[in-house]
Amino acid sequence: ETATNEIYTRSIVGSVRCVQETDIQQFIKDVDDGIKQIPEATNTPEEKAQLDKVMNLLRDMKEVYEVAGKQNQNKQTMIDLLRESVQMLKKHGLTIDEQIIDQIESTKSALKDINSKCSESR
Repeated sequence: ETATNEIYTRSIVGSVRCVQETDIQQFIKDVDDGIKQIPEATNTPEEKAQLDKVMNLLRDMKEVYEVAGKQNQNKQTMIDLLRESVQMLKKHGLTIDEQIIDQIESTKSALKDINSKCSESR
């Protein structure tokens, strides 16, 4: 049982580090900035390039939201499951920095907000 607990603990800690290292907050900021720059027309190469950039950001956001932000059949997102796992690790005595839990929470709400903005932009 101890070996199983260690494997599970390492897996959860790895997932938390992945959330921290991927800098999803920067991605969300990039999407937010990008959708504010939708060109009015596509007459010039610059306008076409900007539209391509925005369309790529919208596509990427949709993919990220499908994986991380969308609720499963139990009304939980991947981020909810990660938060619950981190809280369970804390309950079992593993020291978890409160900043990590705050980051998970802020990521969840930021993903939801930017997904709504993207939907309005489409």
